[in-house]
Amino acid sequence: TFNNYLVAKYMNTLKEHERFDAIELQYIRKQSTRIPEYDRSIDTVNFQLSGVFIPYRLEYESEARGK
Repeated sequence: TFNNYLVAKYMNTLKEHERFDAIELQYIRKQSTRIPEYDRSIDTVNFQLSGVFIPYRLEYESEARGK
């Protein structure tokens, strides 16, 4: 579905970023909410990712540029 595509695209964006590592999908939930005023339902998708964020270290960046 389109929702799965968006979650996968977001995960791939994080995986390609050098500051993130081991990105995994923890859960995905879909909920349908009825809006009586408009006589329709809206689907909401919630998801959670886990991973490692590599913090910015000034001294590491300086050493990498100096080499």
